Amino acid sequence: MPESVHLTDYPTPDDCRDEYLERQMQYTMTAVSLGRFIRTNANLKVRQPLAKAVLAIQDAELRKMVQETSSIIAEELNVKSVEFCADEEELVHRSCKANFKALGARLGKDMKIAAAKIAQFTSKEIGDILSGTPFKLTLPDGTEAEITAEDLVVHREEKPGLAAASEGGVTVALSTLLTPELEAEGFARELVSKLQNIRKERQFQISDRITVRYQVPAEFSKAIETFREYIANETLASTLEPGEGSEELNVNGVDLRVSVEKA
Repeated sequence: MPESVHLTDYPTPDDCRDEYLERQMQYTMTAVSLGRFIRTNANLKVRQPLAKAVLAIQDAELRKMVQETSSIIAEELNVKSVEFCADEEELVHRSCKANFKALGARLGKDMKIAAAKIAQFTSKEIGDILSGTPFKLTLPDGTEAEITAEDLVVHREEKPGLAAASEGGVTVALSTLLTPELEAEGFARELVSKLQNIRKERQFQISDRITVRYQVPAEFSKAIETFREYIANETLASTLEPGEGSEELNVNGVDLRVSVEKA
């Protein structure tokens, strides 16, 4: 061990750089960004838990990398589980058309022939091209032209119950089906956020205990009862019970009234 850290030279970048970790986190961040983009487009609130996220990553090494950070992805996207597959065809139906800008300069008068063939590609043929296996197209003069990923404009149609997005070899799909249990948990999480805002507005100390009374439609009272312990722990509520409320709140489209006081 060195005599003192203060007498030790700074490490050089090559000594402390973990390129595997850098690449792993790069793709993990891509997956999380795609998931958040999907939530925004599908109007799914961040606090609403979802059943699962499915990641399609064809590259086996990359898939293994991201599997190792699946717990981070699950937490960041607020999903109950993260699943993996090798082919995005399990998540979306692919179709495509020709990239006229890329093919026009190469094929000239044969462009229309290539475009007609590309429009007929099956989802599997598209997948093979995207994975790096060019399609060999025989032209009228007997020569062959290779159709690569750069020559395609790919359209992805999501399968029922899923919302998906792709970037950089990673396709993320989120389950959009909300069970009553997931909706109840989403309601509880949103209620916690509203109660925390009330604490902040009233300038309560972080350690202050509170009492909460609530008036809520009967069908949502069960959600509060089911997640009573979670709500109480998150808001430091020593009492959480039905009663007359003095303040109006809207939680996930549900109008309710609450009274929040220091315990």
